[in-house]
Amino acid sequence: MLNGKQQSAHHSPRALVDHMEDYLGHFGLKRVRDRKVSAQYCKNVRGRLTRLFEECRFRWLGDDGGRTNAK
Repeated sequence: MLNGKQQSAHHSPRALVDHMEDYLGHFGLKRVRDRKVSAQYCKNVRGRLTRLFEECRFRWLGDDGGRTNAK
């Protein structure tokens, strides 16, 4: 079993946008209270995650948006 750092390193070569697409694709299979996840919900999640990634400048898993070197 991999620890958190090993899991992050394993997935880090992929951009967060790619992980987001996989996550949203999972909604096509998911059911909540015996109903499929709505297209509107998927659209809202995509918009919120995209905004988060852009405003925080997150591009890769483990990315801190350039804050490591901030003074």
